[in-house]
Amino acid sequence: MKVHGTNIKQRFTFYNVERAWTEAKVICEDSGMRMLKIETLQENDFVIDLIKTELGLGSLNDFIWTGLRRDSIGNEKWTDNAAPTWKNYATGNPTSTSGSFCFALNPPNGDWLEYSCTQRHMFVCETDVGQCTFDQRPAGKGCNSPPIESPDYLDSFEISQSPCQTKCLDSVNTNDVECWAAAYLPGCNCDDCWLFHSRDTDYCLKNEGNYGGVTLFIKICFEDAEATTLQFTDKPSKLPSTHFDVFTTNTYTTDTGKTSFLPSTKFEVSTPGTYSKGIPNSVSTDSATACECSVCVSRNKTTNTTISSEEIQDSIDKIVSDIKVNKKSTSQYKRTLISAEDKRLSSRVIGLSGTAILIFSLVFLLSFDIGNLFNALRALYRRLKELNNKPA
Repeated sequence: MKVHGTNIKQRFTFYNVERAWTEAKVICEDSGMRMLKIETLQENDFVIDLIKTELGLGSLNDFIWTGLRRDSIGNEKWTDNAAPTWKNYATGNPTSTSGSFCFALNPPNGDWLEYSCTQRHMFVCETDVGQCTFDQRPAGKGCNSPPIESPDYLDSFEISQSPCQTKCLDSVNTNDVECWAAAYLPGCNCDDCWLFHSRDTDYCLKNEGNYGGVTLFIKICFEDAEATTLQFTDKPSKLPSTHFDVFTTNTYTTDTGKTSFLPSTKFEVSTPGTYSKGIPNSVSTDSATACECSVCVSRNKTTNTTISSEEIQDSIDKIVSDIKVNKKSTSQYKRTLISAEDKRLSSRVIGLSGTAILIFSLVFLLSFDIGNLFNALRALYRRLKELNNKPA
């Protein structure tokens, strides 16, 4: 398989926080980068070494999101919508399961596994930083060159030093073998430019030899971003120094022994520093996105986390007052006071029948005392009449 050789230098930033795939993509893009896009064996190996060696990971649980995603119709694409030209799927991947899935790198062996995009993994962002450069080795150091897994392991040309390096940059990657070193032999009665092809980017560094008059150049196309160490009380970790947002929940203990919580605060870590309990000693906030809570201050000023228990209680009382709802003002309570109209014929018949029964029952009960009532009224009438006719 032939793909274009590596000629653009890439910088990789590792994030040891677990995020869903879409969240990781947003973090990379907001930082001016993209999610990991692996196009060669050498890039895959570099990222594995970055994770395993420099950051001490490599267990079966340390999966790292890449920018590769399979859509609902089964097409695998990187975040720039390009289809992968170099692939390193694990056995059985991609699966035949329908739906969208994302791929994560497995550091112990470097293969790619399919996961639900909502799962949370650590991730790597990358960015282009110009053309690959060459590291010049000490004078007289050359590359021992036994055959390297390809009959085209060595090329030579009668050209000057600069075109020699360009030849190496423009080489084609064939079956994971490409030019990773160029040697220049000025004044040689043979070809002056020698290109060394290998699968290992450090092959010539590992196989240096003494050759008089030779100048050896190692092609450098990958680098890792400087990381700043953030120290937490529970677990130390390394985070990148460039535009990494830390979200914290500020907790305070009042005089009564109760723990109160204030809104979370967003910090942008801009310089290396030591942090405790997830709250930086000295941070800066962006005025465009700074929060409005009382513990936030202006840009480039130190955050003040000293607050009295009375202020905390006042804040809590205000929040409770703001969110408290009068029960009698709710629609649920008002509906209990209103009877809903029922226009069904059966309902009307039942209602009229009930009314008639009540009226009949009342009349029936009064009929037993109608005579006594009449006599009482007649007696009252006679009494009033006698009082009116009595002489003054």
